[in-house]
Amino acid sequence: MWRRWAALDNLQYPVRLSATLDAKWRMNRASGIGTPNDLLGLLRVLLPLHLPVALLEGFAAYRDATMAMPVRQPKAIYSANALHSQLTFKLLAAEWCDHGTRLLYHQHGGGYGLDRVHALEDYEVRVSDRYFTWGWSLADKPKVKPVSPGALKRATARREYVLLCCCDYPKVVYRLHFQPMPGTIQVTHRETCEFLDALPERSKLLVRPYTHDFGWDFVDMMRRAAPDATFDSLGVGVFKRFAQSRLVVHNYLGTGYLETLALNIPTICFYDADIYAFREEAQSLMDGLESVGILHRSGKAAARFVAGLRDDPEGWWVKPEVQDARNRFVEQYANFSPDWKTQWETEFRRAIDQESGIAG
Repeated sequence: MWRRWAALDNLQYPVRLSATLDAKWRMNRASGIGTPNDLLGLLRVLLPLHLPVALLEGFAAYRDATMAMPVRQPKAIYSANALHSQLTFKLLAAEWCDHGTRLLYHQHGGGYGLDRVHALEDYEVRVSDRYFTWGWSLADKPKVKPVSPGALKRATARREYVLLCCCDYPKVVYRLHFQPMPGTIQVTHRETCEFLDALPERSKLLVRPYTHDFGWDFVDMMRRAAPDATFDSLGVGVFKRFAQSRLVVHNYLGTGYLETLALNIPTICFYDADIYAFREEAQSLMDGLESVGILHRSGKAAARFVAGLRDDPEGWWVKPEVQDARNRFVEQYANFSPDWKTQWETEFRRAIDQESGIAG
């Protein structure tokens, strides 16, 4: 029983602090750097101006409040996203790891192990004692190893839709990453509208917009391109929509296509090849997906392929060459194994017993 040695805590304890913004110090610090002439110089100017109060003027009070939380230091701490979304977790992890706690961290989305440069992956691997992936490993970092995330379950439903899953991004650059950004996200918008416009049959098309509206007028663009398509209200969970779909199309390379490939749902993606770049060990598998029609480099090309399926995506999907390309890719980058609980218990117990032989 896991309850004997594991506990779940989302660390959502209230933290209240009062701090005064030191605008003078921030301005002096930024202006004292001089005129930047490169990206690093620009970041040095911007950092003191935009550093959150909780990490500067209020840091000591925030740290004291965090350390006073009713949470005992564990032998190991695990998460798959808290290093990005929760300051409390980051502070506790830093303090505890200085005193013997092991940080176990898990990949939580797309791009990991695939992108030529992935800053989030580099950071997570660097700070963790053991890093778990969805199937891939790093030869020079033995602490990085495949451990399945929770298994995905494909619900039973009437499969009727061609589902277009869309992603969108903010109007400001918020991280340096191989993904659409201001200046290139417009290409994704255009390619998506071209995909919609080029589809000869849209009576069973369900468009699922991104969950946030970043002010690009993207949904209205898509409505003008495909006025006869149905647009999802997002009141139904995405995995139920996957189950209701005979074909899922993604307008980006992120977490979604890994999930539908792992679920063995007919999947097509189109993406801007000038934005995404893959590392050498992943390129052959990405090429394999492209060779069988899963990946496309434009919306129009994807629409032509969908039209060529002649309302029988399953007939294409079960072809041996398609399944072979899918299986080889999924094994490395989307290995959602039903055996995940056993894998987790093995790794967690090793960390607790300090027998994992972590190195690198």
